[in-house]
Amino acid sequence: MAYDSGKMDWGLMKYGVPYPNTLDRWDEKGKGKIVKILQDALILPDILNTCKFFMYAGIHLDHLAELLSAVTGWHIDGQELLKIGERVMNLQRLFNMREGFRRDDDLLPERMKQKPAFGFYENEDRCTIKDFEGMLDEYYQARGWDAETGIPTKEKLLELELDK
Repeated sequence: MAYDSGKMDWGLMKYGVPYPNTLDRWDEKGKGKIVKILQDALILPDILNTCKFFMYAGIHLDHLAELLSAVTGWHIDGQELLKIGERVMNLQRLFNMREGFRRDDDLLPERMKQKPAFGFYENEDRCTIKDFEGMLDEYYQARGWDAETGIPTKEKLLELELDK
């Protein structure tokens, strides 16, 4: 919502997120890669035990990397932090898979796919989701997950050094 509607990029354009003003918030195509990067980045405050609101105030990946480097003595940059976020997202997915979660469980409630019954968007036809399965396919591809099951592929786990 903050990216699509609020046009916030959280300093992630240098990491592959397009400038939000170049996209229509209702477009479905092309969002898989964007969502992946946003998730990988916006989980970092949780990992680092900082407030997410700092990111809304302009503290971005590079700032977080500088802070972490200063505190720990590690030499880490924003790209490495993004990779850490990706690892965590994949570990969460693996945990859910172990517990039986599959592609069929990646759902939105039907009412979320439809026009609202009342409110600001009640007459906005563009806010309905037309191709949820296509968006899920695109997201899985961006993540490196199996298209049929949603399970991270061996190649992805090797890339993230999670194959042990």
